Amino acid sequence: MRWEVTVSKSGENTLLLNGIQIYSQYRPVEGAKRFIQAEYDSNAGSYLLIGLGLGHHLQALLECVNGKEIIVYYFSESELQLFKKY
Repeated sequence: MRWEVTVSKSGENTLLLNGIQIYSQYRPVEGAKRFIQAEYDSNAGSYLLIGLGLGHHLQALLECVNGKEIIVYYFSESELQLFKKY
């Protein structure tokens, strides 16, 4: 996997994975929040997030869940290190 962090038009970090845009190239944090809000189920007892990336979706989910369990599956040690760095 080849991770590449770039800067979006808004100045926020965004991410390419093997040349594919993972987040919005315009407003990645806002885009992640919109996605989570559209998929969020307040009746769920816990949440599974597949992929960690830069953590934009995780941050948006943390703002919604009110202490419910979130399980994050990340794909490689390099993805975890990327998340920690940014």
